[in-house]
Amino acid sequence: MPADRRDLETRIAVATSADTVRGLIFNAIFSVVREEAGDEAARACDPARKGLRTEFFNYPVIDFLRIIWDAADRLEAKSGGADGAFYRIGHRAGELVLGSMLGKTLLALAGTGGPKQLLSHAPGGYRATVSYGERLVSWPSETHARFVFIRDFLVPGFHCGVLAAGAERAGGRAVKAVGRQTGLLEAVYDITWE
Repeated sequence: MPADRRDLETRIAVATSADTVRGLIFNAIFSVVREEAGDEAARACDPARKGLRTEFFNYPVIDFLRIIWDAADRLEAKSGGADGAFYRIGHRAGELVLGSMLGKTLLALAGTGGPKQLLSHAPGGYRATVSYGERLVSWPSETHARFVFIRDFLVPGFHCGVLAAGAERAGGRAVKAVGRQTGLLEAVYDITWE
């Protein structure tokens, strides 16, 4: 079933010109589409027809939302639906961030502290990649991070993928990421691991 277009339009309606996303996160979309359907499909879901953004430049979240919804529709058949497509793109975004200079800094700060230490730095990582929103983390247990996202434009599946990628990269096994929307631009995420 295609991604909900009414949800997309509602999110776009509350975005402002100050709400931006780094090109690196756009490139996660294009990377997954390119992997599944080829370079032409990656360019086709991009209004600029490039299928690529400059990693450290900022671009409007409205453009990002339109592109990721288009990509989710293209990927849903091989991803278990739109939520699975959002998760895959989010997971790739997490991988790309952790492979960047920003990610190397976050990994260095985490040291050998495992998923807990890395996820403790996730709010700062988000601040470096998007201009909007607030992310708070708490610790119900040593292997359970709970995030509250306030004024964030993406759906839970995307952020579950991002956060799971971080926990996995930091050595977490049997990682589970569950998100639930609590308001239009608000959600709660529970990330657990062994």
